[in-house]
Amino acid sequence: MVALNSLAMFAVLSLAVVAVPGPSVLFAVGRALAEGRRVALLTVLGNTVGLSIQVLLVAVGAGMLLAGSDDLLALLRLLGAAYVVWLGLAAMRRRPRPAGLARPPVMSTVRPLRDGLVVGLANPKSMLFLAAVLPPFVRTEGGPAIPQMLLLGLLFCAIALVGDGAWAVAAAYARDRLASDPRRLAWCSVAGGSLMVCLGLLIAVG
Repeated sequence: MVALNSLAMFAVLSLAVVAVPGPSVLFAVGRALAEGRRVALLTVLGNTVGLSIQVLLVAVGAGMLLAGSDDLLALLRLLGAAYVVWLGLAAMRRRPRPAGLARPPVMSTVRPLRDGLVVGLANPKSMLFLAAVLPPFVRTEGGPAIPQMLLLGLLFCAIALVGDGAWAVAAAYARDRLASDPRRLAWCSVAGGSLMVCLGLLIAVG
């Protein structure tokens, strides 16, 4: 098992990393502004599942293989960026319409979970981060390395879930405050979609 002092130090590091808004936070905020709290929280949950799968890949050694392949990293980054841009454009198309026009259907539960999962899996920066920070906290006297890395990685995922979820709730609250005015709510959806498009472009060039 991981030593308690190593676990505490890793938790502090994770809190510091999560506290700084990154791609997952911007994605959650954009989704909350565009689609509301329910969709945003489901997206955050899906993103965390994708991050958990990355933890598993890093623990079994696949993360190091990916980190050593520039072509694979570039392909993964571009695929993830394109998907985020597509989601942003879709959010802008789904903005609330004036009275009398057909409104977009309520998004299903599966779709935001799937979207978050894909974005979480296709984020090479989180994979590189996990591959860099998990091994130094593994102690030989603590037993096999894989269970230790899984424990540390899942701790990071739990902290990220709470942090990203808090950002999503805050952004959704701001959106709800504007819900009484359909025009402002439509602009809110456009702003959220635009944020996701900008995030996708930043991922593509990053």
